[in-house]
Amino acid sequence: MKPLLTSILLILSSNLPLLHAEENFVNIVDLIDRRCGECHTGNAAKGGFSMNSRKTLLLGSDNGKVLEAGKTNKHLLIELLKSQDDDEWMPPKGARLSTKEISLLEQWIKDDLPWQDDFVFNNAKKAITAHRKVAIPSGTQKNPIDRFLARPLQPATSDQSFIRRVTLDLTGLLPDPARIKTFVTDRSPDKRSKLVDELLSRRIAYADHWLTFWNDLLRNSYYGTGYIDGGRKQITEWLYQSLLDNKAYDQFTTELITGAPGAEGYIKGIVWRGVVNASQRPVIQAAQNVSQVFLGTNLKCASCHDSFIDGWKLDEAYAFASIFSPTGKLQVVHCNRPTKRDTQAAMLFPELGNIKPNAPLAERRQQAAALLTSDKNGLYARTMVNRLWKNFFGYGLVEPIDFMANPSWNEDLLNWLAWDFKEHDYDLKHTMRLICTSDAYSLPAVGNPNIKEKTADEFTYVFRGPYVRRMTAEQLLDAVSKVTGVWNSASNRDRDPEKKFRGQGGQYAALVKMQRHLTAEDKKMQSVHQGKTPIELAMRASASKENDLMRILGRPAREQVVTQRDSLATTLQALELSNGKTFDNILRQGAKGWLAKKLNRDKLITQIHLETLGREPTQKERHIATEVLQSSDNPEQALADYLWVVLALPEFELIY
Repeated sequence: MKPLLTSILLILSSNLPLLHAEENFVNIVDLIDRRCGECHTGNAAKGGFSMNSRKTLLLGSDNGKVLEAGKTNKHLLIELLKSQDDDEWMPPKGARLSTKEISLLEQWIKDDLPWQDDFVFNNAKKAITAHRKVAIPSGTQKNPIDRFLARPLQPATSDQSFIRRVTLDLTGLLPDPARIKTFVTDRSPDKRSKLVDELLSRRIAYADHWLTFWNDLLRNSYYGTGYIDGGRKQITEWLYQSLLDNKAYDQFTTELITGAPGAEGYIKGIVWRGVVNASQRPVIQAAQNVSQVFLGTNLKCASCHDSFIDGWKLDEAYAFASIFSPTGKLQVVHCNRPTKRDTQAAMLFPELGNIKPNAPLAERRQQAAALLTSDKNGLYARTMVNRLWKNFFGYGLVEPIDFMANPSWNEDLLNWLAWDFKEHDYDLKHTMRLICTSDAYSLPAVGNPNIKEKTADEFTYVFRGPYVRRMTAEQLLDAVSKVTGVWNSASNRDRDPEKKFRGQGGQYAALVKMQRHLTAEDKKMQSVHQGKTPIELAMRASASKENDLMRILGRPAREQVVTQRDSLATTLQALELSNGKTFDNILRQGAKGWLAKKLNRDKLITQIHLETLGREPTQKERHIATEVLQSSDNPEQALADYLWVVLALPEFELIY
């Protein structure tokens, strides 16, 4: 035997007990983490029993000692694991521990609870801020996203399905039947990427659609709580212009945090009327909103007390909020009870840099914005690309999207997208184009999350394609308006350019003004719209004050940050869309408009299907439509009924 190999074997054999102990400890950690961690690690100590460290294990629980190191006598922990009493056996969730797992614990106790130095269980995770540069894997796919996913080549979704999906995703509108026809008959190999470019170039349609996304995220409501006494301010005009200009995301963020002209309503927050909890003061709102929106970190629990769900402490949340306070410091309030300690302005993640606590408020905001958007802050970029991925695919690279401390199901892809986003100067449209031109985005939609259960408490996600998604309230109402010709009308408050109504309304006037200016500079727009702006032809739902139908369909009040809307349909939505007065009136008016075109019945049925579903009716559908339209002496009511039939189809209301 070679001397070097002999030496290695001798060294390894001399350390066999050590290696055996380390291997056992890894198995113990895995077992505790999977089966006991939810109740007894991190901030959780159910029954007073924490398994965070060897020390806490030996301290026991509210009922006394749970185990004793090195002892072979009875241990409460083992008794509970073996108990046949349904009211006391542990763990209370999932399957019982196997005989092998219990034996592993018994041997570990007998071996004197071997524990690695400084190891502490901690479910209270915090995200990593540093960027991680990742090399693009080798492969034949043109788009790096597809190389990271490393999926076998699969047939893409149909051209009809793709143009509908991507047009709704990028502009929030249904594609025109004529555009569908030219796209489907086009034989160019790059027609999908050209379509994506075309859609992203539609500045007004893009801004109209993404206004909804950002209004939710930035709590920008046109009416509501806080306006009556000047304690709230819209950012609509600034936001819409930023979308029209495709403002770089780092500049976009900086203007929001520093309170640039037109954007100051974001950092101002909402001044609630009456007495409110200390955690809802505007300065605390600023910390909560900035951390959630730009860092995927939720501080709402930590604004009252040390968080039970992650690692954030009350003092850390107050230190971050102090950046936005007039003095640069705040007295800490624990569960609405003032304490005797103060915090000074500091970043939530100290590794990003320091804030000068005695600097003027404007300077502190500027410092915070600079550190937050710094190129070394990978968390900032990862949070945004994760939101975009969720928007286009229905499931984030990290879930939940406001808990970026969680591991990603594809860490390399997430980190590469974030790095690429930074390298392209935080251009949101660049990342959107990258996603929408990938083979992954072109896959047929899947109906259910492909989340596989590994154990009773552990799951894994496997990418198969975009999820089938419900249209948002705004997408659905715009689609219905496009089919029926019945668009929202602006109220006097919406049209008021001076915003005389205590800051409420006025958004319509602001958007029309910007669109007129843009159209005046664009000869192509002038010829298409004949001097009228798109919003004057059709007021998009994103620009409208919410009505009952919009609220029922899921538009939030925007008094809290909304990063994702509920994907499950509700009974109230079903009732409203089946016999609600507002929806019925839209269909009746739409029927009048269709009848005024004086199309023959066959042509009428064809056109309705092309406008709604992007395809001609099948023979069976044409037969049903003919029967419905012939069955009544009231053509308007019959056509309204048939419009309802088509608009109620999942094929219309879902994005496939």
